[in-house]
Amino acid sequence: MSIIIPKLWDSKICCKINYLNPNNDNNNTLYLTINRNSYLYFKLEEIFEFFKLNISQIPYIWFQDEFSGRILDWNLPIDILFNLFQYNNNYFKISLKISILTTSLLNSISQLQSQSILSYQHHFQSIKNPNFNDVFIFLEKYWRNIIKESCYILNNSSNLIMSMSMQNSINFWNSVKNLNYLEFEKNFNKFKNFNPLNLPLKLYFIKNSNLLFINQPNIHKFFNINSNNKITLFDLLNKLFDNTKNLKCISHGIELPLDSPLIELYFLMKHLDSFLHIIVLS
Repeated sequence: MSIIIPKLWDSKICCKINYLNPNNDNNNTLYLTINRNSYLYFKLEEIFEFFKLNISQIPYIWFQDEFSGRILDWNLPIDILFNLFQYNNNYFKISLKISILTTSLLNSISQLQSQSILSYQHHFQSIKNPNFNDVFIFLEKYWRNIIKESCYILNNSSNLIMSMSMQNSINFWNSVKNLNYLEFEKNFNKFKNFNPLNLPLKLYFIKNSNLLFINQPNIHKFFNINSNNKITLFDLLNKLFDNTKNLKCISHGIELPLDSPLIELYFLMKHLDSFLHIIVLS
């Protein structure tokens, strides 16, 4: 295994979470480190404990990037959220909010604001007495669906992940929760295709600090299948953008060499959902 993989999984982001707590004037800011290749909502219990929040508030909690005002998606690794909005900062400034959100409020924040937080709130408002374990179950359900999607993209079928044994399936999810890259790679290799027809990629295009669009490119559409191993990141950018001058690509907080073969980047730097998420800065 490449030494790059454990370094990526061990990499952390310093976070500063601010919350105006009406019941406690002393604890308004929480400093903590979160592994880049992890979900912010994995830390929910620790955040609740620090701010002395009632567990009944789980359905109404959300997080906001303090610079852009954009609501942070619960279903994206925190590495992506940080790179999207505060890549050049030393730490991630986040505001904790507790309220019921609506579609109109989300749209007023940003035209490209994800609706994922609404699915989170609707789900937990429908559960009687939700707890932190319910949050992990909710995240697991999403993660399993996205893993199936990545398996399908790699193999043109989800059968390999669907036929995984119950124990291996449990171990796979636990590797995500416990940040165990060895167990993750072991289970990922059960559906890894060394000559894939396509690659699970998502590109987020940023210009002047604004997220303009998100693209999930179909490699098979742009390139000859047999040349997949030779396709570079720069080749892909040339297919997606009219002008590639001054474009910079970021993943895991690292500026990616544009001459890197896409398939190598994917297998080394994929995130915990088996997609490689790349921020494209103009």
